[in-house]
This record gives sequence, structure tokens and C-alpha cells, in this order.
Amino acid sequence: MKIKSLWIPFALFLLVAVPLRVYQVAYLIDPATGFFESGESLYQIFLGILALFVLIIMIMTASCKNTSEFQFRRNIFSGVFALAAAAAMAADSGANLLIYVVDHGTLRYLILSICGVLGMIAFLVAAVSHFTGRNTFRKAPVLALLLPLWVCVRAVVLTFIEYTNVTTISSNMLSVLSVLGMLMFLFSLSKLFTGIETPKTGKRTVMLGFLMVLFTLVACVPQGVDAVQNGFSLTSSWTFLADLALVLYSLGLLVQASAQLSRPQPFAQISGEEQEEAGSPGVPPTPQATYFSSIIAERNAAKNRLTALEEPSKEKTPEPSAAFKDKPRKEEAPAASALSGREPDAGKGGSDLWEKASSQAVPRPAVSKNPDEIDMDYINQLIEEISEKKS
Repeated sequence: MKIKSLWIPFALFLLVAVPLRVYQVAYLIDPATGFFESGESLYQIFLGILALFVLIIMIMTASCKNTSEFQFRRNIFSGVFALAAAAAMAADSGANLLIYVVDHGTLRYLILSICGVLGMIAFLVAAVSHFTGRNTFRKAPVLALLLPLWVCVRAVVLTFIEYTNVTTISSNMLSVLSVLGMLMFLFSLSKLFTGIETPKTGKRTVMLGFLMVLFTLVACVPQGVDAVQNGFSLTSSWTFLADLALVLYSLGLLVQASAQLSRPQPFAQISGEEQEEAGSPGVPPTPQATYFSSIIAERNAAKNRLTALEEPSKEKTPEPSAAFKDKPRKEEAPAASALSGREPDAGKGGSDLWEKASSQAVPRPAVSKNPDEIDMDYINQLIEEISEKKS
């Protein structure tokens, strides 16, 4: 199964969950208190749909084998909405700072303001990287930690400060679920951008991205319905706009990543665990895998033979000294070398001397004709010459 097949259940559950949530907020929930006036059983069905979606996405992701590695490429769509998310974070940070300074708010507004600025910087870097196609996070991994920082602080504030008194309101619980999904997705995305995880990080990031997008959309429904009924207010909706920008930014990444991870992976890049699984008796290897494995085995064998031939040639024979070059070798026959350029002198016994010299066995050269073979006699002779020179 390919990783891009996750789009099928995502689209189906999105078409069911979002309209159902809109119907609940518009007709079944009291806008003043946030509690259900009726139709609580429908809300249980809604939660069951979300749980079933999580289960299906996890099972389908686990069944995706031999996914390729994610390669950072140019993505104009994600770059645009990364800029939009950065702008919304900056505006939300300014609003929190005003609450802290003018209205004498608590310390959490100052912390949210500072983390909003850091998150803005991270998404500005992400936008530039998507526009240019150059992964800046690979060279500066610390910046990747700023991606989930703003969401992490929001999760702490929502879980332990704002929603501690009333946790039965459906919108509050979905908001916490949305922020936690956003946090896990951005943390996995930061590891994917920096390349510090295994190749399985790609499909894990895609899985968390689909979960985050669905949870965030159903969590943003109450604010969307309120904006349609009562009008949209920019002064108090920067977090809502930042969440929508993150959703669109994530969708652009999911399109790119799912297409890349669904490409056939070369056999040489398959992990050892998957190779053992493919070669197990229960799962016979495919013809393509057998073909590529035979090519790799032949290539490795040829490489080993070439290495074995190159190893003797790497041992350079030491050059003899100048005195030794002028001195004749011990194995050479002076009579043969002296008579090599002379003709037999008849009448002075030259013919007998020529026949005697030519009948002697000429010693073999000190260096073998095979360039890959080292003559040990020649090496021993060099050692003796060096010893005599030192003495």
C-alpha cells in the first residue's frame, strides 16, 4: 500500500465529521453556556467517528512498506501559508503583549507573546525555504525547534490554565485535542526537516498531518459559525487565523510528501529489516528484488576482485641507491654481458669461449614480468645493499 492512499479515508471522514460538527454547533449547543441542549448521543457518534479515523489512519500507515525518503523541494503553496501563519502569530503576539502591559494581564500573556515571536521567526524561515527550495533547517537545526514551541506553550496554557475549571464543554475538549495533534505534527516535521530521524519519520509525519488537519478543522468550527452569525472580529481571532493558516500549510506539505514517499524505493535503499522480511520463507522476494540483488552481488564481487588486484600494486618497490645502480647485480653473469655485443674471434680460441659462455644458464631477472607480483630475491638483495651501506 502506498502512503498517498491515506487521502481516501481522510477525504471521506472530512466530508462526514465537519458537516456533523457544524450541525451540532449551530443547532444542538447553547451558545451562551457551550453545553448541549439536546443530541448528546449524536456527539458520542461524532467522537466514535474521530476514533475510527485515527485507527484506520494508523493501520494504513503501518501497512505502507518500502516508502522512499522525503526530499525537500520548492513548494509555493506551503510558502504562502507559512507567511500567513507567521503574520497571524505576530499579530497574536502583539495582542497578548497589549493585554499584559495595558490590562495588567498575568505572566502567561507575556510568555505567549514571546513564543509567538519565536514561532513567527521559524515560519518565516520555513516560508523562505519553501520559496527557494533550500532547506535552511538542515544547516540550522535549532530553528526547527521553534516550529512547535508556540503550539507547545498554547497546549500548556489550554490544558492547565484555561480549561481546568470546565472540561466537559465539547469545544474545549476538541481544542485541546487539536493543539496536541498540532504539536505532535510540528515536532515530527521539525525532525523531518533536520534529517535527524530514520526514513520512517516521513510516513509518520504524513499520518500525524492528516490527524492534525481533521482535528483542527472540527475544533475551528465553533469560531467559524460564530463569525458567520455575528461577524468576524480581527482583534480577537488571530489564533483562529493562525490555525487555519497552519492547516493550509500542512495540506500543501501533505500533497508533496505523500507523492514523494509513494515513489518506488530502490532496492539498495531498503533497510536490513525489510530485506530480511522480504527474504523470509513466508514472504518470497519479488522478481524485481531478485534481479536487483543479483546485480548488486555481481557488482560487489567485481569490486572485491579489483581491490584484490590493486592491493599488491599499492606496495611500491623501493628505489635502489645510486651506488647500487652502478654496481652490477650478483645474479648477472659478467661473461654473458661482456660477450653479448662481441662476435667470436676465430683463431684465438674465441669460438670456444663464446660457446662456453652461451651454454651457461642466464639467470632470470630480479623483477618478475608480472607487474602485480613482487620478486622476493630482489627485495632481499636491496636489504643486503642497505645493510652493507650502513656498516
